[in-house]
Amino acid sequence: MNKLNSSVNKLDLQIVIASGICLLAAKWIPEFQIMTACIATLLCIQDDVKTSSKASLIRLIITALGGLIGILVILGDNYFEDPKLFIFLIMAGLFLTLWGCKLVGIPAFNSRIGGVTFILVVLTKTGVDRIYYAFFRLLSTLYGVIAVIIVSVIFTFITKLKKISKE
Repeated sequence: MNKLNSSVNKLDLQIVIASGICLLAAKWIPEFQIMTACIATLLCIQDDVKTSSKASLIRLIITALGGLIGILVILGDNYFEDPKLFIFLIMAGLFLTLWGCKLVGIPAFNSRIGGVTFILVVLTKTGVDRIYYAFFRLLSTLYGVIAVIIVSVIFTFITKLKKISKE
């Protein structure tokens, strides 16, 4: 049996710090979706700033796409008010989300996360509140992504300083 590596690494610390930044924001912004921002930190922090930035951009694109298509489905649901048609709209919206992600070059796994965003936007709330949910989900994801970039840049800077001091 392989021995598990139980040591805490730089990436773990970055995730905890970026999530902590997100948790602090919730204190001042009541509509802030803490869970959404913290999930963005978990999924976007990578080994370097460039990779973290790419993961963050993908996260923003899939959240925006899933949210936008979700809003279109919500508008259709609010207009037609037909539960059977709503099921069809959800299926069509999910298809459009997955397809849209592929059209803009999003990797398959990330496209599914865009689908998760779509489903959450359409089904988490009711009525017009779903549109507000989509908007604040995108803003909360953006906040999480900003925390990721800030923490990644700081850790990269610290790493470079350590290398310079060893020389």
